[in-house]
Amino acid sequence: MGTAVAVGLFLAQGMTLDATAFEAVEGGPVIVDVSLRWDGPPVRHWACSDPAATLSVRLPDEVPHVRRWKEPVLHFGGVVVIGDGSADAFPLLTPGGCYTKRVRVNGDFVAAYPAGDLPLVLRCDLPLKGRVVRVEKRVTVRLRPFTPEYAARVHAEVEEDLRVKGPAYRENAQWDDLIRHLNGRVLDTTHPEYARTAFLLVSYQSQYWCDTRLKDLMWLFPGEAARAHDWYLDYLESDRSRGLEWAFRDFGGGRSPLGVWRLTREALRQTARWDQLLATGLAGDTTDLLQQTTALRVGLRHVNRQLSDDRLARLTRIDNLWVRAFTSMYLSTRLDPAWRGRVLDDLKARYAPLPAGELRALLAGLSDDQVQTQRDAAAALRRNAYRVRPELLAALEAARTPEARNRLAEILTPRPPTADERAEAEFLGMLECYPGRTTSEALEVIAAGHEGVAAVARATAILERRRAGHP
Repeated sequence: MGTAVAVGLFLAQGMTLDATAFEAVEGGPVIVDVSLRWDGPPVRHWACSDPAATLSVRLPDEVPHVRRWKEPVLHFGGVVVIGDGSADAFPLLTPGGCYTKRVRVNGDFVAAYPAGDLPLVLRCDLPLKGRVVRVEKRVTVRLRPFTPEYAARVHAEVEEDLRVKGPAYRENAQWDDLIRHLNGRVLDTTHPEYARTAFLLVSYQSQYWCDTRLKDLMWLFPGEAARAHDWYLDYLESDRSRGLEWAFRDFGGGRSPLGVWRLTREALRQTARWDQLLATGLAGDTTDLLQQTTALRVGLRHVNRQLSDDRLARLTRIDNLWVRAFTSMYLSTRLDPAWRGRVLDDLKARYAPLPAGELRALLAGLSDDQVQTQRDAAAALRRNAYRVRPELLAALEAARTPEARNRLAEILTPRPPTADERAEAEFLGMLECYPGRTTSEALEVIAAGHEGVAAVARATAILERRRAGHP
């Protein structure tokens, strides 16, 4: 008998695996708490000290599922030590110990399983000299029928947790754990009623690391997609000039919704046997069904993500320069060329040198007898400091009055970037990441600006790398 088999039999004699349903509803969520009880002698391990890390759940082979089961990748190294073992090894299983792990199962579903018993296989995997010692147990979880009232209760509970627990979890650096748990209650479910909760979770999370599967659920349903677009537009109209790119990534690109739907419908007809899907529904071959439903979901998401014409018109009426600049890049093919030309003209004006006469008048205003004139001149110079810094340094050297010297020193003092400067950096970062005619055109406009401006130098460097063939 091999060593791994012998250890596996030994572990099976002292190990009890079980599962209780945290939530189990047809079509999801299906979340189970897997428990491991150990009644044998102490088990130690050289690198792993968390028994919950060894637990997992899968669907049995006879149950169709989206992702084929993969062997767990365990990076522990080391070996299992039975008995007292070495004092240097971590205690992994202690006599009478009980360990629990919450596992979300509905990510493996093809479609909504009917209410009733769902078979599951519980696994405990322990690494042993390059191989995995496995103990399995087959269990069943009872799926309750789904009702709209249940989805409403989930939404209310998620909303309450975000309101009550959210602030405390943020302070204790446990925000990620809370969000991961709440996300799991709606991710990979099949009911449109959960899309409202997905939208709520997206609105509470930082868009840079928000789980994209939440948005996938939103984009499946036109009503939630429209709510999301209105929410994005409200944010952009607030003139906060921060985190702009994540909004534009969810505006779908350069085609109208109708145009995208026509392309999607044609692709589905050619590759996914669309007519057969409509005729057979869920009664066809599982593999074929998976391909067809996946194609349909992808198509719906692409269609619903496209910004409608009336919302695009609302977007173009926002006055903020950086919102208009992002719009001209992300939605260029849907815009009037004259509108895009005006945006480029505004970018050109932003980076043009400040007229010498205007600069002299502002510097003179710093020494004016009127305090309000001094303040107005200082505010104007502060707004334009990004393009007149060399001139301000020279003026500081030559300042004759304490008032002018103090105000120039205050203007030149380093400070955290403003919202406008953050949006500028975000826009330049986007131009750098997406080479193409449209972004190169904007870079050319910026690079033609005043030499003393940092953004001009960055745009020039990006263009030089592109011309040299470097990303």
